[in-house]
Formats: sequence, structure tokens, C-alpha cells
Amino acid sequence: GTALIDQTRAAMGLDKPVWMQYLIFAGHALTGDFGNSYRWQMPALDLVLDRLPATIALALSALLFSILLAVPLGVLSAVHRGGWIDRIAKGFAMLGQAMPGFWVGLLLILVFSVHLNWLPAFGAGGISH
Repeated sequence: GTALIDQTRAAMGLDKPVWMQYLIFAGHALTGDFGNSYRWQMPALDLVLDRLPATIALALSALLFSILLAVPLGVLSAVHRGGWIDRIAKGFAMLGQAMPGFWVGLLLILVFSVHLNWLPAFGAGGISH
């Protein structure tokens, strides 16, 4: 019971103070060792690098989507200053700044995947993903 827990804590370095754990991690990270994933039982850096292309593709597509939405709304707001388009665009921009990205992502998954069933909720593949 507790002897095994204490042994595991010592083996993982969790018996040391948090500041010391951080310094040990930072020292290893400087040499490229980010530790192992306990869930996948492999180096954490390999997991991150394996998912990097999908992350970059997602970030670039989000940037493209934002530009394609923001530029026309900005032009319409400037042309119709004080009108209903301007007020809606300002409200949309304020909502975008006020809500955290992870919350917006969860709401979009809920609407487009769960309720409307238009898009898959996860995965990587074609344009629908």
C-alpha cells in the first residue's frame, strides 16, 4: 500500500519540493528531454512533434477563416458607420474578445457536431474535419 506509493513518488521525484521538481524539469528540457508521457509510455517531445503538423494546419485554417470574416465585416462597418452592420460587427468582435478560445471551440463543436450533425466532432481527414 503506502510503501509502494512512497516508492513510486521517490522514483518520479515527487517527494522533492515543487521548486526543485521544476528546476530538474527545466534542466532536462534545456537538453531536449521533456520527460515521458505516463499515459502513452513514450517521450513527450515525440508526442508533441507527431501532432505538430495537424496543429499548424488548424491554426492556419483558423487564421484564414478569421481574415475572410474580419476584413469584409471591417469594410462594411467602415462604410456603414453607426448602422446596424457596424453594431453587429462590433458586438461580434466584443464577444470574440470576451470569450476564451477553448469555450468558443466547445460551443462550435456542440452546435455543428452534436446538434446539427454537419461536421465530425474530432479527427483529422478531409475538409469536413
